[in-house]
Amino acid sequence: DLYVWPPSSGATGTGRAQAIRSFVVLREVLMQYLDERRTGKKWIPPMLKELVEVEVRTDVPEHPDVNRSDTASTEWRLARVVKAHPDGRFMACVYDSAGYPDEQFLEWYSRADENMEWRRHRPDSSLQPALGTQ
Repeated sequence: DLYVWPPSSGATGTGRAQAIRSFVVLREVLMQYLDERRTGKKWIPPMLKELVEVEVRTDVPEHPDVNRSDTASTEWRLARVVKAHPDGRFMACVYDSAGYPDEQFLEWYSRADENMEWRRHRPDSSLQPALGTQ
């Protein structure tokens, strides 16, 4: 077996909790090392329970005469990281438009999606969770 730890884990080879055993994941981790070496900046994935903002396609009523892509729009919503993988992929629970977590709305995101499908939440953002949901 070959065990590799992503740069963001800070692991030095002790323990196997965050070790990588998949070639696809290994490729992503090696790309992180390469990017860090090229740019001098380490990419840090969102942590468990961290808030992020995700782009969501708004619901459009189904109608046979309406082209869904013509009437749909997107908006940014809050989401909380509920699962995280060593390669930086993570699952987030997306909040509804009122600021409450929608436990049925779970989406996967990756490093490649940052600033397109998801972005880091800033405390001064207009998007805030509903009271009592933090």
